[in-house]
Amino acid sequence: VITGLVFVGVGAALCLTPITSLAMTAVPPERAGMASGIMSAQRAIGSTVGFAVLGSILAAALTTTLSAHLAGALPDPTERKEVVATIIRNANPRAYSAEIGPGRPIQHLDAATQKAILAAADSDFVEGIRFSLATAMVLLALVLAAGFAWFPRGKGSIADAEREAQAIASEETARESPLS
Repeated sequence: VITGLVFVGVGAALCLTPITSLAMTAVPPERAGMASGIMSAQRAIGSTVGFAVLGSILAAALTTTLSAHLAGALPDPTERKEVVATIIRNANPRAYSAEIGPGRPIQHLDAATQKAILAAADSDFVEGIRFSLATAMVLLALVLAAGFAWFPRGKGSIADAEREAQAIASEETARESPLS
């Protein structure tokens, strides 16, 4: 976990700071507040959509695989279906954490069966998380490749941005001037 968090921290530092600097220097100073607001909104929307998409992928993975993983612990298909429905329903992000937390684990009359259910559910959840994160990594790699392929490079793009900023500034000056 620590290694993964180090990679995330280094990746965020190497990515977010240059992106913010590039975006803020590409707009005229009088529009810096607007640009900052747009960037903050995009970051929040992207984060929300990312969580929703990864959560949906996790839910789909659990729905697809949990019943098969519980087959060894619960051979009865009716009972297994009820337990799967309970686990997935309690994993609902809109559920109250007090109702689905450690205080309310799946109960079963047989302690060994309960332990097997919890082990299978935990294993399936970890597999689902791994699948979700792998999907996110593939999507990020595709976006990175698209960025390299389609976004402009070099000083020309910065010079173009500076010329555009100067043109906007001169238009605004012309509009504000009483002689125009």
